[in-house]
Amino acid sequence: MIGIGVDICSISRIESAINKNKSFLDKCYNIKEIEYLNSRGKFFMDSAAAMFAAKEATIKALKSGIAIIPLSSIIILHEQNGAPYIKLEGKALDVFNNCNAKEIHLSISHEKDMAIAFVIVE
Repeated sequence: MIGIGVDICSISRIESAINKNKSFLDKCYNIKEIEYLNSRGKFFMDSAAAMFAAKEATIKALKSGIAIIPLSSIIILHEQNGAPYIKLEGKALDVFNNCNAKEIHLSISHEKDMAIAFVIVE
């Protein structure tokens, strides 16, 4: 195992960031993620917070920092059945490859005003 990461995020904090700063979505999420969020209807903010937590947990599991890995290089996608998975690009993919990692596992959840993500990098 290379590393584990966990992050918890307040849904209202992400909602506030999105509402106050229109560039927040474009800075933190790619177009496929935004399309997914738009499909979530009333669960848009819940999913946005869970995906944000997943990005932060991934950075921790890669034993890196946000100054090295931009959030936009970590993409949270979903299988047909709804299961989330991570696709890495750019600097995040470089860090993943440099630590000789083979797999990355993700679990996310949200309840009331909190979202949580757990990531394992092998």
